[in-house]
Amino acid sequence: MTIFLQHFIIKLGLLIYYIYVTISLLKEINKTNNTNQPNIPSYPQNIRELVSKAKEIYESKKSEFESTNIGKYIAIDPNSSDYFIGDTRDEASKKARQTHPGVIVFTRKIGELEKVARHYHSPNSLKSYARIL
Repeated sequence: MTIFLQHFIIKLGLLIYYIYVTISLLKEINKTNNTNQPNIPSYPQNIRELVSKAKEIYESKKSEFESTNIGKYIAIDPNSSDYFIGDTRDEASKKARQTHPGVIVFTRKIGELEKVARHYHSPNSLKSYARIL
């Protein structure tokens, strides 16, 4: 065998080994991700339904919220009807994510009309907004 052919066989063997290791690692990562997924409740597919449900929760307890929390922010989980109050939108949303990781929450300023819903798809996700008309 020539030296070129020997090097080619060695490199081919290493390439096959690297592919095997990469596939094994990807399978392990996939197993880990599947077992650590938060138990996300099923939500209505339509964002308008979520907003409507959150608004109903807010309106049902509006006097309670507005009596002592005017100007603060509230994050409402429409599925569980839990709500979290904070001085800022991020503070209220963070409290909601700590209790219910990976859920979609509706946030608004208490005592003012606000048409913005905030989504959290996972605890590490970036913030995204949906404008509701």
